[in-house]
Amino acid sequence: MKIISLLLCAALTVCLPHSQLFAADQIPLAKALTPEHPEANAQSKQLFNQQLTQNLERAKQIDQGRLWYAGLGLDSGSKAFRGDVDLVQRRISQINASRLSFVMDNHPQAKTLDRPFAHFGNLNEVVKNIGKHKRENDVLVLFLSAHGNVPFLATEIGNQRYADIQASQLASTLEQVKDLPTLIIISACHSGSLIPALEKPTRIILTAAAKEKTSYGCQPLSNNTFFVEEYFGEAFDPRLSVKANFDSARKRISERETAEKLIPSEPQIFVGEKMKAVADKAMNEWLSLALPTPPASAKDAK
Repeated sequence: MKIISLLLCAALTVCLPHSQLFAADQIPLAKALTPEHPEANAQSKQLFNQQLTQNLERAKQIDQGRLWYAGLGLDSGSKAFRGDVDLVQRRISQINASRLSFVMDNHPQAKTLDRPFAHFGNLNEVVKNIGKHKRENDVLVLFLSAHGNVPFLATEIGNQRYADIQASQLASTLEQVKDLPTLIIISACHSGSLIPALEKPTRIILTAAAKEKTSYGCQPLSNNTFFVEEYFGEAFDPRLSVKANFDSARKRISERETAEKLIPSEPQIFVGEKMKAVADKAMNEWLSLALPTPPASAKDAK
């Protein structure tokens, strides 16, 4: 495990050039609450159960298809991971005010948690419950922001490393929602390495980097990672499709990397066979109504 950790740190040097820098109001990682603190773990469970209860109650009151959003910031070392979760949620909320949101992150907290911890256990519980309560016309948006390597996402809470989320584990967890139309967005280095395990006809997958590439913007004081800032930031247009917004963001990222003399991250996209029409539909049209995904017709085929 130590060897893997060292390799991960080496691969992500570009993301962590000033690992000891913190904002004036940011808690040092050594003082941050973790699941090892009994009171903090109890707080996390209580906050999780509050989100779960509220969302399931609201879900019963929505007659049409529901839009589920699960956003997890899996690392404590940068403001960007919480910032990413919040920015994506804000854009989703602007499209669909009735969305059902689960938000978790590991932003350092010293006394009281304001969100549940983000780790595989809570991710699995969210997906399991969505799988139990989903309807035919529902849609899931799953967002993960983290450090990564091939093929896993790292989890760090405070200054402690917790179990990595392997691509195979994530794939197994997502089987609990079966064929629910799902948009998976992963902002992490080497996140393209997770695509093969996650591919499914009813999924669209966006990743910040190709399999062998690092992504950028996860320094301690960053507000967002490059990928999330360029996709969901000021240039985001909900009137465009998932694919059109992706193509536009990828172009801006490339220009930014060139200007800063960075190695290209090469963001990736996968569109499942049953999602081809949806991938070209305006995001505000698709996600606001959460209508069933129609089968691709000959006219839509490419």
